[in-house]
Amino acid sequence: MSHKSRFLKNKEAVFLNFSVDDEVISETEKMLNFIFSNELKDLYKTSNGIEFGDFIVFPIFDSSTIKSKKKTWNSLQRNNDPELSEYFYGAPEVFDNFIVIATDGNNYYLQSRHDGGAHVWYWEEGSEEIVELDYSLWEWLNEALDQEIQYGHI
Repeated sequence: MSHKSRFLKNKEAVFLNFSVDDEVISETEKMLNFIFSNELKDLYKTSNGIEFGDFIVFPIFDSSTIKSKKKTWNSLQRNNDPELSEYFYGAPEVFDNFIVIATDGNNYYLQSRHDGGAHVWYWEEGSEEIVELDYSLWEWLNEALDQEIQYGHI
C-alpha cells in the first residue's frame, strides 16, 4: 500500500478539503517563486489543505467563491509572505530558502527551495535550527497522523 493510500484510509480522522487544479498550483508556484515537488502537487490535487488534531497543512488561497475564500484564508501564500507571516519572525532570509507548508501549533514543517521538495524540514518556534527530516511528504503525513492519534489529539 502506498503512503498516500495509507494516509487516505484514515478519512474519519482527517479533514480533507476540495482539491485544486494545475492552473491554481502553477499560479501559486509563480507567486511563491517555488516549484512544488510532485508529491506536494499531488497533495493539493487530492485536498487543498489537510487538518487533523492540531495539525494543519496550509491550503492554497482560492478566491473563486466566497466559501473557498473563507476556507483558504490561512493560506500557503499568506504564511509565506514575510510581511504577514508569524514564522521565523518575518526573517526574509529564511523565506529565501524554505516555504512553510504546515504547523501543529508549536512546530512548523517546511520544504526547501533547493532540494526540489524531496524531504520535509522541521523548525520549532524559538529554535535557531531547521532540521531535515528523513521523510517524503506522504511518509511524513502518515507519521504526523500516527502521532496525533497516539497522543489523543484525534
